Amino acid sequence: HLPSTFAREGALPELRKLRLGQNPLLTTVDELAPVASLRFLDLSRTALASLPVHQWTELRILDISHTEVDRVDLDLLPRLEELKMVGASAQLVGQRRDGLIVNRWSAGPTKGTGEWLDAASGSRRTSQGTSDGAPPRAAQGSTP
Repeated sequence: HLPSTFAREGALPELRKLRLGQNPLLTTVDELAPVASLRFLDLSRTALASLPVHQWTELRILDISHTEVDRVDLDLLPRLEELKMVGASAQLVGQRRDGLIVNRWSAGPTKGTGEWLDAASGSRRTSQGTSDGAPPRAAQGSTP
């Protein structure tokens, strides 16, 4: 669990970025529900199986890569611009918006292959990455 500081409504009104990734002991983030100011939330490589049913109205980037999160309700994330979910199989539910990028990119030690999906249009591109494993810039939101 997270410190009880998060649980108090308005306790952290200026918190914009929170990195909780790489914490295999983290099983819940229910305490984050009242933190409405979050714009970036990294929950990658944690033991999370679900996200709290709460509307994070300011969240722009959410990383649930390598988690067991089973679903992401896009209606609860009205301003989400990028959802990173490498190695995750979460089901996306709710209304998909123009410009939302769902990143399922996977990278190996020298070469990466992956898929970029524009959730609004459904356009996809599968491509080879660069030697550093980064996705090609042209892949974002485009079709081959």
